[in-house]
Amino acid sequence: MVKINNETNGETMTMRFVQPYSNMTARMLLVVAVLMTLFTLNAYAADKTLSVSTDRQKVEMGDVINLVVQTNFQTFDDLDLSPLKDQFKVLGTQRSTNVSIVNGNYQALTRWDISITPKQIGELMVPPLTVDGIDSQPYKLFVSPMTQAGKQGVSFLESSISTHKAYVQQQVIYTLKYYHLGRFIDGSIRPPIFKDAINKQLKNQVNYQKDINGQRYEVYEWSWAFYPQKSGTLTIPPEQFDGRLQYRGIIKMIRNNSKAITLTVMPQNANYPKDKTWLPTPNLTLTQDWQMPNSLRVGDSITRTIHLQAQNLMSSQLPDISLDDQASFHVYPDDPKLSDQEVDSGINSAKTVKMAIVPLESGKITLPPITINWWNTQTQKMETATLPAKTLDVLPALKPQTNLTPLDQPNKPINQQVSHETSSKVSGIAWLWPALTAAFALLWLLTAMLYWRERQKKTFTTNAMTPTDSTGQSASSFERFHPSLERICALCAESNAKGTYQAFNQWSQAFPANAQAFLAINGNMALVNRLKAHLFHQEALDDALLPSFCQALKASEKQKTKVVKQQEGRQLDPIYPE
Repeated sequence: MVKINNETNGETMTMRFVQPYSNMTARMLLVVAVLMTLFTLNAYAADKTLSVSTDRQKVEMGDVINLVVQTNFQTFDDLDLSPLKDQFKVLGTQRSTNVSIVNGNYQALTRWDISITPKQIGELMVPPLTVDGIDSQPYKLFVSPMTQAGKQGVSFLESSISTHKAYVQQQVIYTLKYYHLGRFIDGSIRPPIFKDAINKQLKNQVNYQKDINGQRYEVYEWSWAFYPQKSGTLTIPPEQFDGRLQYRGIIKMIRNNSKAITLTVMPQNANYPKDKTWLPTPNLTLTQDWQMPNSLRVGDSITRTIHLQAQNLMSSQLPDISLDDQASFHVYPDDPKLSDQEVDSGINSAKTVKMAIVPLESGKITLPPITINWWNTQTQKMETATLPAKTLDVLPALKPQTNLTPLDQPNKPINQQVSHETSSKVSGIAWLWPALTAAFALLWLLTAMLYWRERQKKTFTTNAMTPTDSTGQSASSFERFHPSLERICALCAESNAKGTYQAFNQWSQAFPANAQAFLAINGNMALVNRLKAHLFHQEALDDALLPSFCQALKASEKQKTKVVKQQEGRQLDPIYPE
């Protein structure tokens, strides 16, 4: 007992806390245990039975039958179903236990629900089954043939092809349809087998309804496009569907088969060129797009995009489209882009080829035509798609602008005036000049002698103390380069890849010997190719590429200058001829 005082009202409230009914709970559990024991003994004292029943005894071939096996007692033994497998196919089994107490009477039941279907027509017998030593009685079933719903039946499988005669590598559409009445429960069908053919599925289980002979069927449709790779006779074997339907309240096991289909495959037409890709199609188109500057010059880039489209062919069947390098231009193609589009008539394919074309010389440049042969499957004739030749007018490259200060400048009037004034002042002290000249001559002789002695003693010390730049070259070896080369390096410093490439092309055309010497050095051609890859193949530009390009050019020019200076006794052409 716990007391709680309420000082405000002067009242005392009393609350009682009751301890858990530990003794009462124990008594209840004991009573339940005794009752369970009595009920169990009473159940085992009664007669044990094992019964077998079905929802109907007259069935049709293909019907799914629910066989109920039930005991009047609780058991933990398994039911042996092996005796059923002689005349029935066991589809599935479920087990349940039911315990009930009604008016003090305890009852425990064990039940098995077994789905079976007959294997043959006639009078079949469910043999005795045994559980816990108790046997069931034999049970008869009467199996009749499956009832046909009109001419088509409860269900059927239908296959077809778009044509029974086709060329090798020509598209053929194979369609498979499953029709049924009633409610579809489950089923399976394997994909068709196309021997010596490439195939691709188009429709995967399209569902719709169709009325046939006054009956409304549910239809499931599948379709494939296949391309025979070998001439001769191609046979598509029958397809088989296995499943379950509920028709007129009865579950039926269904097995339907389609018919085998034969296709005649013709070889490539004899008049078709042997060196061309065989393209059997009802339609093929070849088009192109151009992107180029208004004034095309040497070193500029032209973008040419070619589109090839074909009906009823896969993109893997389309031929390669290419343009080779020539003396007047270089070609930098991208990887082709392929696509396939599934339509009602099959597969339509496309190939897109994009290339960059860079003119190497001015004047008129002619790009050759591109032709593709194809076989029209509708007219049974060969046709040719052509992109005509194209002539380009290429202007010379713009020469780099150089601002060179003349080395010899004319004398100005102010200089003449200063020179005249100086002469008038010096004439008054002419005696001083001979003395100064003699003194300077003596000093020059002394300096020359000292310099000769020190040079003999400290040759290596002098070389070691010569100041160098960051590349290890002597500070006195810094050279001035040709303005066109300086312009390339200036564009490199601005990270102007396109301008660098154009300036390099202009320099190469102006000084081909220098360019040849540059490209002959190991690693320099790789720098040029990396620059092309960025400009014409959309590859990322490495931050170190342009500075390395400039350094490589300067190193090549220094090496060439060194070779020229080392060759003595013969007249050489200048590095940069006028």
